[in-house]
Amino acid sequence: VTFALYSSLGEEVRRDPNLKLEPVIIPGNDWGTFVDMYDPKSPWHDKRVRLAANHAINRQAINDAETLGFSRLSGGIIPRGYDYALSLEPYAYDPKKAKELLKEAGFANGFDAGEYSCDAVYAGVVEGIVNDFGAVGIRAKLQPMERAAIQGAQKEKKVKNLTRQGSGAPGNAATRIEAFMHSKGAQSFLKDPEIDQWFEQQSVERDRKKREELLHKIQQKVYDEAYFIPIWEL
Repeated sequence: VTFALYSSLGEEVRRDPNLKLEPVIIPGNDWGTFVDMYDPKSPWHDKRVRLAANHAINRQAINDAETLGFSRLSGGIIPRGYDYALSLEPYAYDPKKAKELLKEAGFANGFDAGEYSCDAVYAGVVEGIVNDFGAVGIRAKLQPMERAAIQGAQKEKKVKNLTRQGSGAPGNAATRIEAFMHSKGAQSFLKDPEIDQWFEQQSVERDRKKREELLHKIQQKVYDEAYFIPIWEL
């Protein structure tokens, strides 16, 4: 038994009559983070640019190439099976719309987006994203790093530009929000007072329905503001 048989290795196993390739959707999501979003000088400060990045990506093509189409595309960073998760459709692949949004934001000729750092294991996925970015004028450079190095750099907030994040941690929507959306989260790059307020309200709310409403509001705002680049449930 082995796992994480991506891309051509997975195809090789599937061709072997003595082996069986068994797809398993784990409660783990992959996404991109706009590290410099709060810098007024950064293009990512503009929601239209963040939306353009999301519409530039052909998630299904990357899914087919890297995980043989078995990953579940998602518009959020929380597994759909988790309690309090809000089901969000992935942003549509629409390069034309992406270019229009960039033009509206003042980047008709695109811009240099710097490095897109990631765990080297996921370099193929991020390379696909970087290629799609380039097709609409967002010029980014793939920066793969050894796992301990990228995790340390993210925790210490030493990454810049764009970085790939992911989680397979157990829990529910609140635990994922606490880690990656609440401003005090160990792995969060967000600084949204409204999200912080809603999170703190839900943490003491005993009515399940009211708690769910607050957690859904957080997830909906993150989606509407395009605070992340959600890819899939791996």
